[in-house]
Amino acid sequence: MVKWNKFAKNLPSKIQVSSNTKYEVLTIKEFKESDTMGETRFEARQIVLKQGLPAKDQVETFFHELLHAFSDEYGINLTERQIINMEYMLPYLIKFVKIIDK
Repeated sequence: MVKWNKFAKNLPSKIQVSSNTKYEVLTIKEFKESDTMGETRFEARQIVLKQGLPAKDQVETFFHELLHAFSDEYGINLTERQIINMEYMLPYLIKFVKIIDK
């Protein structure tokens, strides 16, 4: 079982995306579109999350936006659908590498 609350509390404020690039991780109250939970600001090197999300949504949104940052940084050009599909592996990946259950 993934301990979403524990993981959400430990999200980094900065994350290394490549040897040359760090992204700042921020939260904001609202986005222009009310259903937006996060966004990647490539030029500003920021991952921005909506404040007040449930822990599971916060962690999933963080990884979703992080995948966008990796895709951009390495020229992978993942589509939104591909990134959404990759989110399904997140609980298994977290459990497998024991990020949560140490």
